[in-house]
Amino acid sequence: MTILGLTSPLSGIHDNGAVLLINGDIVFASSEERFTRKKHEGAFPSRTIEAAFRHANIGWNDIDIVAAVTPRYNIFSMIQNEKVAFLRVGLDLIRQSPFLSVTSGLRLLLGLGSPILFDHLGGDHHWTPRYIQKEWFPHHLTHAASAYYIQPHTQCLVLSLDGYGADMDGNWLSGVVFDGRHGQLTEQMRIGVDASLGLFYQAVTVALGFAPNDGEGKTMGLAAYGKRTPVVDFLRRLAPHWDKKTWRGMPHWREFMISGRSHSRPLFLKTPSGSMLAKLLKKHGQENVAWAAQHILEEEMVSFVSSLHDRPIHLVCAGGIFLNVKMNQKLRELPKVSGVFVQPHAGDGGLAFGAALLASISEAKFRGVTGLPAVAPKRAEAGPAMSTAALGVGYTNQEMLQTLQTFQGQVVWERPENIAETTADLLTSGKVVGWFQGRAEWGPRALGYRSVLADPRDPKIKDRINTKLKQREWFMPFAPSVLAEEASKWFVGCISSPFMTMAYDVNPDKIKQIPAVVHVDGTARPNTVTDRDNPLYYHVIKAFQRRTGIPLILNTSFNRHGLPIVNSPIDAIEHLLKGCVDTLVIGPFVVQKREPLSMPQQHKSTDTKTVGLQGTSP
Repeated sequence: MTILGLTSPLSGIHDNGAVLLINGDIVFASSEERFTRKKHEGAFPSRTIEAAFRHANIGWNDIDIVAAVTPRYNIFSMIQNEKVAFLRVGLDLIRQSPFLSVTSGLRLLLGLGSPILFDHLGGDHHWTPRYIQKEWFPHHLTHAASAYYIQPHTQCLVLSLDGYGADMDGNWLSGVVFDGRHGQLTEQMRIGVDASLGLFYQAVTVALGFAPNDGEGKTMGLAAYGKRTPVVDFLRRLAPHWDKKTWRGMPHWREFMISGRSHSRPLFLKTPSGSMLAKLLKKHGQENVAWAAQHILEEEMVSFVSSLHDRPIHLVCAGGIFLNVKMNQKLRELPKVSGVFVQPHAGDGGLAFGAALLASISEAKFRGVTGLPAVAPKRAEAGPAMSTAALGVGYTNQEMLQTLQTFQGQVVWERPENIAETTADLLTSGKVVGWFQGRAEWGPRALGYRSVLADPRDPKIKDRINTKLKQREWFMPFAPSVLAEEASKWFVGCISSPFMTMAYDVNPDKIKQIPAVVHVDGTARPNTVTDRDNPLYYHVIKAFQRRTGIPLILNTSFNRHGLPIVNSPIDAIEHLLKGCVDTLVIGPFVVQKREPLSMPQQHKSTDTKTVGLQGTSP
């Protein structure tokens, strides 16, 4: 059976994408942003679907089921249920700033409501052949399935939490807790949108000046530079609170909804809660406000999860809130948590995967029953279905060479005998390397396929990459890719972390050896690498270890700030030409920018074979 999973069948959401499952196997998964080059692209994923079909050599006639999340994304239904409260918020804003409120308010409503408007106007109505069976699943069940069915534990507590999402009846929820047992997910608890930790953290992120659904990682990174101040007590008044039995909602959650689009930030700052955040920032500083928000998030989640069970339990998590690796660390360290698995694509982009998995379990539509059919997919009993995130597009050596030849007036390249050894030499010589190998990663993390690599021993390399190469905030940390068998020696309690979803304390006696990948709070977000799952990358790190004694390298995503991770050879070469990396290692080729004619480059190599230096083929 061939199933196509979509984040959404309509345009207007964020992080749209597609996943292809054939007979239960994950064949292809990618996000539309990789092809349009617009970060968090919400358009219907037509380019992703085309790439998936090319990869599998199939077409629409081969698709049995298209699965997606709730057929209607209708923000207006929630406003209808809360019309008096939302009207009061709107009138207060109009009184303060009529022009800003009307123009920004209309733009916000149209943006949030665009999927259903597209449907009514026919803009995306004929998005797939009518004869193909379509399956729809609720938001949080889909998140939960995307994580539960790709990990080995058949009995666990499954959490889905994010800003908000709808069930099949249009009820808006910020989270659902499920009991995962032998292939079946049974709903245990619902969390209303008024108690959304995701909305709270997003509002603080926007007040800090970062983009919603993107800048939350910056808030987390900045928090490590702050400290406890009275601001934490003020922020608690705005945040949801778990009182051991139930959630106390946020008094200003409707105002927080306004923070969901970058263009609505000025409008949000005019609300009472936005104004309070602005005053707190002015008085206490960005770092301390970020610290307070991170502390409250961790505190509430630890309290919540601790009360959900009284015996050791394995946690399985999905939803955008679990992109917060510091919070994940706190959950992992709880005494009665035996382990934590976080979906590699935890945000809404991962919904495409969950929808496809649910459709593969049962062809019957989900009818609001608390559990799924008791028939478990074979993977729920057999072990993890997903050992690698390299599920996107890939290119042959010949295709990469042909692309290089189109840039022959701007770049020169060579083909070393051993690409892993040559890359290790580049790293130890201080070069920042763009690494483009194999199939692109699915999800927000670079995991050794579309990465920027550097020497973790160099304390100055972090500032150089942040300010000059990636052009992003100075405080953002970098992650290490580490040989899996060496991980526990460097990171406390780290055995396996292939998808970079968890922070760990760095062993104190190792911190000074790898300053470029240790955050100011003494933690790191490692990516463990095995010879089985990513052999070429593994051998680069192994070669680096032979030269330095250090079994890890600095790894960050291969993209300039504000752009998606590179997806094609053209993307990678353009990043080299823009100065984002010193050297590009793409497939078997090592590529440099061509020197100006007035300064001819000298090509000397004793252990490599020079290829294409004048734009010729090998």
